[in-house]
Amino acid sequence: MEITRFEVGWRQDGRRSGWQCLPGQNALLGTEEFYPLRRWTRWRVWRLRKAYGLDTQRRFWDLVEDKEFLAWWNQAAAGGHDKLFLLRFPPKVWELPWELLVENLKATRIHPHVLIARGVDTSIPESPRVFDKPLKILILKGAIHARGYSRLNLDGETKLIMSAWSGLPQEARRCVLEPVITDKIKGKAMTITELPDLLREHLPDVLWFSGHGRRDPKPGLLFADGTWVPPQRFAESITASGHVPLYTVFWACDTGRSDPSDAGNVSSPAFFAALTQAGVMSSLLVQAPIGDISATKLAHKLFFSLATGLSLEAATARARADLLDDAAARKLDWSLPVVWSSGLPELRLEWDSVERARLQFLGAEILARALLSPSQLLGAPTSQERDRASAWVRRLGNWIVGEFSSENKYVWLRTLQAIQADTSLLVICVDLSVDVGRPQTVEDRLASWAEQVYLRIRPGKIPRQMTSILTMMQEHPQKGWRDLCSMTDIFLAVVQPPTYEATWFWQNLQRAAVAAVLSPNQVPHDIINGWGWAADRISAMLDDQIIEAAVRQAPRLAQALAVLGTPIPPTYLRLTGITDGQPSTVRDWELADTVLVKTLSGGRVMAAAAQDYIMRALPDREIRQAHQDCIAILSELRPSLEVSDNLLGHLINARMDDEALMQAAYLCQQYWRDNQPQAVRRTIRRLGSLQTDLPSEARLIAAWAHVVLGDMVRARYWLDRAHPVALLDSAWKCALLAELLKSEGTEVSRQGTLDNINQAVEFCTEALRSGDDQTRFGAQRQQRAYRQNRARIMQYLFYDASGAAAEYHSLINESRNDLGADLDVAIMRRNYAECLTVLATGPEDHRWDDARTKLQEALEAASAYPQLPVISEILYEQAGMAEAESARAVAERLLGECIEAASEAGHEMMVAIAENKRFWLTGPFSMDTWQEIADRLEGYANHGWAARSLMNSRIRAAQVLAVEHDFNRAWSLLQENRSLLAHSRAFYIGRSDEWRIVLTYSGLEVLAAENSSAGQYWQEFLQRYPWSSEWLEERAIHDPAQAWGQL
Repeated sequence: MEITRFEVGWRQDGRRSGWQCLPGQNALLGTEEFYPLRRWTRWRVWRLRKAYGLDTQRRFWDLVEDKEFLAWWNQAAAGGHDKLFLLRFPPKVWELPWELLVENLKATRIHPHVLIARGVDTSIPESPRVFDKPLKILILKGAIHARGYSRLNLDGETKLIMSAWSGLPQEARRCVLEPVITDKIKGKAMTITELPDLLREHLPDVLWFSGHGRRDPKPGLLFADGTWVPPQRFAESITASGHVPLYTVFWACDTGRSDPSDAGNVSSPAFFAALTQAGVMSSLLVQAPIGDISATKLAHKLFFSLATGLSLEAATARARADLLDDAAARKLDWSLPVVWSSGLPELRLEWDSVERARLQFLGAEILARALLSPSQLLGAPTSQERDRASAWVRRLGNWIVGEFSSENKYVWLRTLQAIQADTSLLVICVDLSVDVGRPQTVEDRLASWAEQVYLRIRPGKIPRQMTSILTMMQEHPQKGWRDLCSMTDIFLAVVQPPTYEATWFWQNLQRAAVAAVLSPNQVPHDIINGWGWAADRISAMLDDQIIEAAVRQAPRLAQALAVLGTPIPPTYLRLTGITDGQPSTVRDWELADTVLVKTLSGGRVMAAAAQDYIMRALPDREIRQAHQDCIAILSELRPSLEVSDNLLGHLINARMDDEALMQAAYLCQQYWRDNQPQAVRRTIRRLGSLQTDLPSEARLIAAWAHVVLGDMVRARYWLDRAHPVALLDSAWKCALLAELLKSEGTEVSRQGTLDNINQAVEFCTEALRSGDDQTRFGAQRQQRAYRQNRARIMQYLFYDASGAAAEYHSLINESRNDLGADLDVAIMRRNYAECLTVLATGPEDHRWDDARTKLQEALEAASAYPQLPVISEILYEQAGMAEAESARAVAERLLGECIEAASEAGHEMMVAIAENKRFWLTGPFSMDTWQEIADRLEGYANHGWAARSLMNSRIRAAQVLAVEHDFNRAWSLLQENRSLLAHSRAFYIGRSDEWRIVLTYSGLEVLAAENSSAGQYWQEFLQRYPWSSEWLEERAIHDPAQAWGQL
């Protein structure tokens, strides 16, 4: 798989020092070469390199915080696909903590996809990609202490590593074998001379050292026999073995930093320089000690990512992002691991059984999503968890009575994790908990859950069946739920299911292979007796007297933790303003351990029984105070999206209306940046009646979310209440209104669409004339986006291919050298090519050749973005051209590539459209195959392209069935088209739709006669479509039989 690569060097030009970017062949086109840091001084550099401590982060940003540089960094790192920055820096520069740049990408949720690797100026080999065996890991334990060095708990450290491996799902453990740990050979402490034989015996892919490292007086590793092994000697032993590991990992301090005595003469750490000569592809080193929780999580994520086929560079980026997101992790632990690479890494590696491991990876991601601190799921299951998991799996279904809160959540999720660890089942936890605010329908809750899960996974990482189900569930929740319940080898776990009245939900759940439901309600009689399910309970009961004693000792703190209901590190569990002598911290609360549960990540959470006891007797005034205390606690945590979302609920319940509205506006902004329309809608719904006072800056985002989700009534509501002042916001409002009008499908709305997009362009033009540099930069990008929308409107609504082509041509020329515009240019070239094929008189026309060239250029530029749908759309257009040239074999090949690219990008609608086209291209007709494809297309019938493809396909299938005298079935297909025309706003009924409409109604009339039934379909057509008489007259069509015969 291709990824966007930047080779980034360093230029020292007097006081003008900075990044010198040399983009790879598939990096952003037009990237400028030099980005000077205006605040760069030798004093700042020396102070930052001196030590890695609490001031490191502040000093780093003091050094690099330059508007021009950060604008480039944010643009280059943007997008939900992987970007690899290969840093090739000189001495006194590479040692700086460049990984800290990742933190400011967190708000846009792209930080897992920014890969930072350091290297040297050497020839760059390609990383290997395919392995027909499991990955093997050999861990070398060093000596626990030496003179001048503290005693290490290496047994505990390797135990953490093994715990991380044991916590992997079963299929992942098949891809990554159990690590071999050694510190002794034949009962004696291992020496460096024995390393070659050890490597030949185990043939590891990853060589891992755990122990002491040093950089002064000379770099070295402290081996188990007490000797310091220098980097060159370590590398020579690897070379002597005849087996070179793909990766090396050093759980040893200072291995990632320079030797002070050589700091001015080397361009990489001594260990990396030596290992590069030995042929090791990449090395993970650390710059300072990492906390135990972080180390366990880092090891777990590395194992998991490697098992699912990611390179060490990509695996480290994912682990870094997880640590950055985890409230329980130590503050700067996420920035300490550094990767040095001697090659160009592949994004995806292929190990044995990797597909099943990827499915279980999805299950683990879904489980982690339910927790504020996902590190609670680290470590192997306990024997009690394994026993409970085994019992659940043995049964057909399980009704678990309990609330999804406190330690119940912890027990539930750890049991599900145990199922993944001990079986090959894919565990999918579907959380249907209702948010605060307006109740949601079951369909809304399923769609919201599917969107949240889909956004956590990168399209292409998870096998196609699962991405197809998630995308279907967002559009058509009932169909998606049916498909999910029909999967094999799945354990389906549902939190807070709907009432029994939602029969479609329960009927499908009954078909699931194995299921468990967590509900606070009593077990329905039918499920136990009729379905054969078992009942269980996961709540630890505490004696009321014990709870009362604990609460009496610290009433306000107990009430706050009961309301909080989520694990928080004890350091942050403190209250202010308590003057009556009661404890204000957990540490001072003597009976805290009787009612609080400690999680593996070190957090504390109120036991369910204690929580229930407190909440039953809590008056409104004290509930409000408890929510205020929760706000104070959460405000101390790192403001991740999860924490911010939690904070909103407490602000609402504390009746802090103004603060809740501001928090909701902030969340809407973050979710908009993360392209999560469902989350924006959910946030607004939580406000209930407060939403009418939503701050003005969030109303356009609310309108955007509802436009994206196809809820045009609510979109209109928010657009009517949005009164933007800034020119660019006014432009955005006009662009959203154009999208809304486009969906109405009338002549008036068609003109309104064009008028509004023209107004949006004009607002941007005005901003270009009047704004500062930053405003002009944003205005130019926004204006070009709206001009591209205008070209599409001209192309598809007004059939002005010539005018649209001229606009595309102008935009391509203007954007050619813009930073970050290569993807936009690729899309424009694709649309431009489609205009040229419409304008061309045939394959011999020079515009046809020009279109072919534009598509190829678009494909080359888009290849840097395999996770986006544009590649598949370009291939589809190329296939259409090949079909028009009667090159059927070429068209079939291109459609196959289109389907593969669309699957990789998670563009399931494109998969369905391309499969439909390939079906009719290759033949022969099979009703079962056709029905399967049509069902898939029907899931996207709200989209104009899919709707047209579906209508065409039904017409052709009806014709085939009519030839076979299956008139009733053929008539039914056309009746479905008629229903789609009557009820769908998926497309504007214009020139390209006229034949579809004529064939649908003429076919209905003809087939009704064949079925000896009365039909008024032709008359309905003539009355409903005013253009029909003139259209038929122009083509000399006089009756429905003649029209149907035209097919």
